[in-house]
Amino acid sequence: MVTGSGVLDGDVVLVTGAGRGIGLGIASAMAAAGAKVAMVSRTAAQLEEASQGVPESLAVPFDVSDSAGLAGLVDSVEGHYGAPVTTVVHAAGTHARHKAEDFDLDEWRRVIEVNLVAPFALSQEIGGRQLAGGRSGQHIFIGSLTSFISIPETSAYTASKSGVFGVVRSLSQEWSARGIRVNGIAPG
Repeated sequence: MVTGSGVLDGDVVLVTGAGRGIGLGIASAMAAAGAKVAMVSRTAAQLEEASQGVPESLAVPFDVSDSAGLAGLVDSVEGHYGAPVTTVVHAAGTHARHKAEDFDLDEWRRVIEVNLVAPFALSQEIGGRQLAGGRSGQHIFIGSLTSFISIPETSAYTASKSGVFGVVRSLSQEWSARGIRVNGIAPG
């Protein structure tokens, strides 16, 4: 991997879901562009292994649905790097496939909590700090094709990923004039 291109030199980037898949790919790309990357995932062993391939990254085992712990998460990342988080990438996600009539509501709530509530709450924490400090920032949300279309037996995932783009529109409307960019990506 090529590192230190300088495009993001000095930026502190927090990437959730960074233990594998899209999150790991984004964390690697951010580091290659010169960012200091905090990789967050609830699976500690997977995260430790993944972080070995991302230069100067910080591996932070954490379940993003733990909203009470979000301030501590951001404090630990900012303390480690001695600088505020400039960018957050919300790549953590979960999925469950069931017919709508058979979908267990506890499982439904878990999908909504991880895919929709957690990214909003983390952006609320980081965005609040950026706004209070008069700093610019970037918030990147990972949606899905199901943000726009429906796929059978994915009602909770579809609802959560549709909601993600509602959050993107709302936060962008509220924060863009104050220097914080909010964008969504819909892979697939």
